[in-house]
Amino acid sequence: MGTFTFSHELARKSVHSVFVVYVFLIDIFPVHILQFSLVVLGAIYYVVEELRLRKKSIPFLRAISSYILRPKEGNEFAFSPLALLLGIALTLEIYNPLYAKSAIIAVTIGDSVSSLVSFVLPRPRILWNKLKSGPAMVANMVSVMLLCLFLPLKTIPIIVSGIISGLVESLDLEQVDNLIIPLAVGAVPYFTS
Repeated sequence: MGTFTFSHELARKSVHSVFVVYVFLIDIFPVHILQFSLVVLGAIYYVVEELRLRKKSIPFLRAISSYILRPKEGNEFAFSPLALLLGIALTLEIYNPLYAKSAIIAVTIGDSVSSLVSFVLPRPRILWNKLKSGPAMVANMVSVMLLCLFLPLKTIPIIVSGIISGLVESLDLEQVDNLIIPLAVGAVPYFTS
């Protein structure tokens, strides 16, 4: 797989960030259609990932996946993309559209910004997780807060959403953070409004 560079991480997080489009699609399509699209994407991803692990793949998709997979994911099933799709689908099911939007922003943009900042500013590390960067956690919080300003949420839920997003991202959750972040952030407005 070679060295994983900033351009690899940027490509990986660009794919991740594309799902912010669901923030806008919530206002256009019924939730069940959006969830169905996520299930279809998840099924496609599952098949492609299984083919990759069996050393049988579609050349175009193999080139993409080999470029955006982290070295530690090379020989194992990369669950993180499925967790992202599942996190968004559950968020759409559980929360009203406004709260779901804040959760989707957190898991798509906040998580991506955090990863990219961590690549550029890996230090200082946070006390409770030596694998995570303090500047990345702060960048996650700030990006979520800034983007949630465009939603008709009150100030306290916006601030708490950013804090929760950054704190959950800072935990050692490996491939399930994409599932937990939207569920945690989506709950914030219920408790703070």
